[in-house]
Amino acid sequence: MTDQAAVHDGTYYHALVDLAVLAGEIMMSSGAETQRTEDTMLRILSTSGLPRADAFVLSTGLTLTLSYDPSHTITVTRRAATASTNLGRVYEVNRISRAFCDGQLTLAEAMGQMKQAKHLHLYGNALKILGGVLTWGAFSFMFGGTLADTVAAMISGLVLMLTLPMLQSRLNRAFVTTAIASLMMALTAMTLTHVCNTYWGIELRSDYIIVGAMMPVVPGVAITNAIRDMLQGDYVSACARIMDAFLTAAAVAVGIGLGLAVSRELGFVLTTPEFYFGDSDSVGLQLLGEATAAFISAFGFGYLFEVPRRLIVPSSLAAILCWILYLIGCMFGFSGSWSALLASAAVYLMAYVQARIHKAPVSVFLIIGILPLVPGFKIYRTIYFMITGEGSTAEALADTLLMAGAIALGIFVADLINDMIKKIIKRNKK
Repeated sequence: MTDQAAVHDGTYYHALVDLAVLAGEIMMSSGAETQRTEDTMLRILSTSGLPRADAFVLSTGLTLTLSYDPSHTITVTRRAATASTNLGRVYEVNRISRAFCDGQLTLAEAMGQMKQAKHLHLYGNALKILGGVLTWGAFSFMFGGTLADTVAAMISGLVLMLTLPMLQSRLNRAFVTTAIASLMMALTAMTLTHVCNTYWGIELRSDYIIVGAMMPVVPGVAITNAIRDMLQGDYVSACARIMDAFLTAAAVAVGIGLGLAVSRELGFVLTTPEFYFGDSDSVGLQLLGEATAAFISAFGFGYLFEVPRRLIVPSSLAAILCWILYLIGCMFGFSGSWSALLASAAVYLMAYVQARIHKAPVSVFLIIGILPLVPGFKIYRTIYFMITGEGSTAEALADTLLMAGAIALGIFVADLINDMIKKIIKRNKK
């Protein structure tokens, strides 16, 4: 059948809708934000030249409509799979849709490549484990841990990473598996701390170990994306994402809380979580160490989130900017929330520039760039106060939510400024 004949009987439009739906399904199941998914689907449909095309995306599914004749309308509803962050797939869908919209790919070629992108895995388990080890150790160091703490965090995080997929394949209940894996990680960290401090003469702090090891399961990115959806007016998606993030955070809290409670009953010493910066004699040297740790943690997350190889280093540089600006803000007396707002706004602008340079989605650089700000340390403080009663759980929880909101607001403000600049440039060109 020729292209003109296919268009005449609607076959081409049905195939075009299938391509747009597949693109949206891949992006939503890979952790892309709602607005980017809708925009990608509509760009694909715009190649039809038809005046009416609609895309409605939720975190749990999507609906697409294309009218190619007064009496013929195509409507497809598809439920999205459980989201797991895979930025390599998001990047590949963006590349394919861009090439198709520019006329570099035919519809059949684009569909073939999109089907391959659905099952894309850039790295094997060995590299992901290596990325996790780098991440756990680097985060432990960033929050104040010693070299011994970073090694213990690597061991505890490895227990979490090995336990989680094993439980998922047997229980198939995300809440239960996350809680049990977090429990095993917390018990490992507390046991290492007790043995090293009591018998081996090696001083360890359980708080820095647990905070570093728990970062891969902390839903900080999900919380931030949920607030971004809310600020952009996608209230249904925002509520669904918030509930999903809340359940994940609750599972982590239950697991770690049980681990701390059991450890206390066994007589293990719990250390009060505190974050210090600027206490050393050389702040410049400390900043250099923090910047190196931020780069290593982001580099490790690049493997975990399957960022394309050529984009791992640029996205890790955004993480350095993010963490250094946050620390400088704290050093000059700004609160953690204001420092996070300013740092996230700067990182968004940097991510936008990097996206234009590398022709990649902004989210690839943004998600990796803001990871140092993910409030894992504050989540742990909330759990610790809940178990020990040494501080206000309500205040710690409010501080955690305020931090996540500040990150999202910083991104929103930067996006608003960026849109204003683009409109001014466009108007001046006219």
